[in-house]
Amino acid sequence: MRHHWPTPVLTLACLAGLGLAGWLFAQSQPWLFSAGLALAAAAPLGFLLMGGHNQEVQGHPVLVSVLLGLGCVFTLVGVQRFGDTFRWVTGLALLLLAGWMLYQRYYLRQPHD
Repeated sequence: MRHHWPTPVLTLACLAGLGLAGWLFAQSQPWLFSAGLALAAAAPLGFLLMGGHNQEVQGHPVLVSVLLGLGCVFTLVGVQRFGDTFRWVTGLALLLLAGWMLYQRYYLRQPHD
């Protein structure tokens, strides 16, 4: 039996990530942090909004994972370039990546009712 709570949880996490990315952008922080977090949050959110969670997934949605990973790389480069002040942004991007991987592993692979 499919539980439907993972989709809203991932959606809320992605919306929170986009909100934080917007806040970083409004604070005039280096663009790598806001762009990286926005990309990491927007990739799975776009998948969910396009209805990919309602379809039977054949294989791994690679593009979502690639874009999310690229967002993580942006934040890592930002930490390398601008210092450890915004290391928490990388942590959030990596949490989104882990959440996406768990979501696609345990939720998308279950058969539809």
